[in-house]
Amino acid sequence: MLKALPVKNMSSHSRSCFRQPKTCLFFGGVKEGIRLSKYRSFKEKILLEMSNLQAYTKMPSRPALSRKYNLSRATVDKAFRELVADGLLYTVKGSGTFIAPDASGGKLSNKGGVANWGVIVPNIMYDICPVFLRGIEDYTQQYDINIIICNTDNDVLKERDHLMRLARSGIAGVIIIPAISGLNEPSGFQELKTRRIPFVFCNRGLDSMGETPLITSNDFYGGYIATKHLIERGYRNIGFISRYRYRTSMNRFYGYAAALQESCLPINRSIISTQNNGTDSTLMDIIVKMLTADEPPDAFFCHNDEIACCTYNAVLAVGKRVSKDVGIVGYDNTTVCETLDTKLTSVSFKSYEIGSKAAQILQNMILGRPLAGANVFMFQPELVDRSSSLGPGTLPV
Repeated sequence: MLKALPVKNMSSHSRSCFRQPKTCLFFGGVKEGIRLSKYRSFKEKILLEMSNLQAYTKMPSRPALSRKYNLSRATVDKAFRELVADGLLYTVKGSGTFIAPDASGGKLSNKGGVANWGVIVPNIMYDICPVFLRGIEDYTQQYDINIIICNTDNDVLKERDHLMRLARSGIAGVIIIPAISGLNEPSGFQELKTRRIPFVFCNRGLDSMGETPLITSNDFYGGYIATKHLIERGYRNIGFISRYRYRTSMNRFYGYAAALQESCLPINRSIISTQNNGTDSTLMDIIVKMLTADEPPDAFFCHNDEIACCTYNAVLAVGKRVSKDVGIVGYDNTTVCETLDTKLTSVSFKSYEIGSKAAQILQNMILGRPLAGANVFMFQPELVDRSSSLGPGTLPV
């Protein structure tokens, strides 16, 4: 049996070697304890930070967190691996790490992990909104996403209030058709940015937020093809009617003017109305006045189908016939076009496609996927030819 040598009989070198394992074990344990303490502290801080964020929010990069907390990359990586394994984070290759839907204990989603999106429109009952919303819903239902619909009535203060409330409720993202107004109320959008909630604009954007994705239709081209259609059918004194003067209406007006100039036809200011915020009766009075003037229009291109219906009624009110005496082309291709006795020719805005594309882009933003190409996505409108614009002297069958 081997006997342990007395320490006093060892050389100084041997004694130091003998002691070294015990010394290293002691300080190694201290270092390991400190490292473990830092790791636990870091993980607790990350969990606290995550509790104040909404689902699908992108986390800071691991190198950035390593610098911020003065930790090794290995410590940060270990914490992230455990949080991913626990289902609190998820990673997207090439994009980063994101908060999982259930990470906030139900604040951001229901118990089944279903995300909530906000959709803000001027009026759900008006114009293109029902079809636009259908495009969004057909996309979101594939991914178990709820949509919360808010109406602004084109009031920027209502818009701001909706944005602030949605942001506080832990919404995952927002799709919005901005309110029509010359005013700019950015605080609601700033709240979304502060909370890192992605959002996209539809139909029109804001000049101050050019970096925000915009999904829209080519309004200039729509105005051009509508007016060109009337010209090709033989109409020559073509008026233009809109209710509000804003970017969309003016782009359609510019398309209208371009088609007239291309055909060497005059732009007659007496049969153009681009700013009337009054009631339908006020608008009808304006159109009746045009129709009973010495040189009345023989056709109208209307900013939307609602205005086209008002024009339709004004034509009948003065004893004229739609198409034969006065051609009419609307815009948006809403369901009302098929309900009139003389069915309304209209420009299809591609509302369904815009809604569906907006949902797709927002989902990619939430998941941290880069956008392909520019941040403006524009659909080309199409003319839907019906019997309200057959040509002068031509009656519908």
